[in-house]
Amino acid sequence: MIRSINDNPIISLGDIPQKELMASRICDLALKIRGSSLESLIFELRNDLKRAGLMYLNPHFYLGDEWFSPEGTQSISIPFWLADERLQSIERSHMRSVEGGTKNWFMKLLRHESGHCFEHGYHFSDTDEWQNLFGDPSQEYSPDHYTQTLDGLSELILKDQNQARYLLN
Repeated sequence: MIRSINDNPIISLGDIPQKELMASRICDLALKIRGSSLESLIFELRNDLKRAGLMYLNPHFYLGDEWFSPEGTQSISIPFWLADERLQSIERSHMRSVEGGTKNWFMKLLRHESGHCFEHGYHFSDTDEWQNLFGDPSQEYSPDHYTQTLDGLSELILKDQNQARYLLN
């Protein structure tokens, strides 16, 4: 165990029984993106953005408790358990899967959150063109507004005639 700058213990994941680990605060765990398997995937995203001509989109990444891009920022929260194999194993045993636990799944989620960062930085949803295509983001959204069919592809057919139709993989 090491001490952090503010004198709170930093818990090494290899040194703690699972019961104690599960009772620990996330901020006390010795977790970081640098040096983890996440670092190369973030590097891959940054290269993809540069190749697409989006070099000015340079999100900040941090470990949080879910996939998230806080509104008004160009930041992406990556679930903390993805930074450690042991935590992924625990997540899998409790939830039966690890959201973003494979490279392809992780990259899809990272690109999705990057889209939110792009929106946060440039506010495309404020334009008439966006709202004509996707609807007004200030209106309340409820999953009751669409139906889902499962036929290999999930097809979301929006019931409101002013909304767009999407096909999602």
